[in-house]
Amino acid sequence: MRGIIEMNVENRKNAIWYYLAREGVRPSKVARVNGVTRQTINLKFKRDLDGLSLASYKQIAKAVEKPVGVVIDEILGIEQRFNEAYEEAE
Repeated sequence: MRGIIEMNVENRKNAIWYYLAREGVRPSKVARVNGVTRQTINLKFKRDLDGLSLASYKQIAKAVEKPVGVVIDEILGIEQRFNEAYEEAE
């Protein structure tokens, strides 16, 4: 059972995808607003949240039209809830 849970944690999308969905913003809008390609945005969003730069969070904040600090707090809150849910499942 533990192997299945670990596999799901590795394969699940990070909190950014869920945050954007909640805000009703597609990754393509983030790319368009920031003048980069969708592929670039998709590659950035596949990284672990610890590996994202502040510039990446600024790009998201620009697309959702919220302050960067609020965006970071909300995304990290989602990630924390994911981690708690996966720990409980173990």
